[in-house]
Formats: sequence, C-alpha cells, structure tokens
Amino acid sequence: LMGDPSVIDRADIVVMESTYGDRDHKDPVPVDEMLAEVVRSTAARGGNVVIPVFAMERAQQLLYYLGRLRREVRIPEIPVFLDSPMAVEVTAVFQRHPTYLDEEAKSLIRSGRNPLDFPGLRLIRTPAESKAINTLGKPCLILAGSGMATAGRVKHHLVFNIERPESTVLFVGYQAPQTLGRHILEGAEEVRILGRTVKVRARVARINGFSGHADREDLRRWLRAFRHKPKTVFLTHGEEAATLAFADGLRREGWNVVVPRPGEEAEF
Repeated sequence: LMGDPSVIDRADIVVMESTYGDRDHKDPVPVDEMLAEVVRSTAARGGNVVIPVFAMERAQQLLYYLGRLRREVRIPEIPVFLDSPMAVEVTAVFQRHPTYLDEEAKSLIRSGRNPLDFPGLRLIRTPAESKAINTLGKPCLILAGSGMATAGRVKHHLVFNIERPESTVLFVGYQAPQTLGRHILEGAEEVRILGRTVKVRARVARINGFSGHADREDLRRWLRAFRHKPKTVFLTHGEEAATLAFADGLRREGWNVVVPRPGEEAEF
C-alpha cells in the first residue's frame, strides 16, 4: 500500500533495524495465492480463519489483498470482519490520504474502486458486535488485534477457534519470543488464553511476505545507496541471532558495524 522507502546517499552515522537480518522473505508462492489457499481450504472445511493483525498498515494491507482476491473471484464470498476499533480508525486515515499510497493503489482509486473496501467486509467497533461474530455459525474470516495475540479481541476469537480442527490461525507478522503468537507458531500443543488452558487443534499457517520489516536483501539494498560508507552502522531492533548474523555479513563487505549492548553509550 505505502510508497517504497526513500534512500539517502550520505550519512556519518546510521542506526538501522535488523529484525530479519538473517533471512529473506522468499515465500514458495506469491502471498496473494497463499492467502487465497488458506481462505479457500478453511471455508471448505467449515471453519474460520483467525488472523492476529497490527492495527497500523498490516490490517490495511490484508484488506487490500482480500479485496483483490474477492474481485477476482479467487476466494469464496464469506464474511470478513475487521474486529479492531483502532484498525477501523486507521483504515479511515488511509482512505482520507490516498496521495501517500503506492501507484497500484492509486490506480484502483482512479478507476472508482476503494482498495480498502469490498462486498462482505464488516467493520466491527463495539464489544457486542465482536461477541456476535462467534455465534455466526458459518465460515468467516476475522482480522483482530493484537498482532502477536498478547492482548485484545483476537484472544477471544482464538479461544473459540483454536480447538477446532476445521479452523485456521494465520500469522502474517513477526511474533516476538515469549508471546502467545510465538508459542502457537512454534507448535505448542496447548496454550493459556484468558485464564484457560486450550489445546491447539486448528491449522496453524504463516505467510512471511506480509511483514512490515525489511528482509536481509532489502536492508542491504538500502545501504548500497550510500556513495561512501558511513563511519559507523549501529544495528538495533532484532533478536540477537538475527542482528549478529547481519552484522557479520556487513563486516565482510567492509562496513564498520556496532551491535549495542544494554547500557552501552556511544558518542559522536
């Protein structure tokens, strides 16, 4: 949805993230087809798709893809619920400021289509509306926060669906260590949700390509725009293994890299 990140060609000091510094987002098939397969197969089993989402960007990115899949008749006409008051408000912000979107989204708007709306989409605001979703009695797709399943309405939807083999829990973003999302993604047989121990019987799926973080090659591509290497590159915001792996790779290419430790100070 958003325009590509801009590059700069001069800096003395660079501080950059390294969340995916040890990997590239190379999904075996395009993300839209992976998403379509999850929706089709889950609906065919009579289950629900539950997607923990971040309210800013990730939710809107998924609406964009789901709208395209619906228009192309690549997914069945099941209800899609955006069950996050914050995500609903952020979606309205995106719609008010189309100049910040990328060219593909702008072309949809010029053709008279709303890239963040489609038949069957329901924006959920109140707790009563949220609770009613789980009494629907037919397949649906639920986007709800929080993105790592640590809080928010998604926990209620997980309690209702995670023990159902016909349902799917789909992760489309980074899951930090020790979060509920990470435990489910790593294959836990049972988890604690809202004070209850529940067995994980639902299908658990993951799509890497939706991540809002640059992968290893994207980070390197951004750095290559510098005409002269900065004096120091500080790597932050990443698990230790990913950050150190990225640091080692950059050092082999001649970059001066520092991985700060807690409490460490740098003067420049």
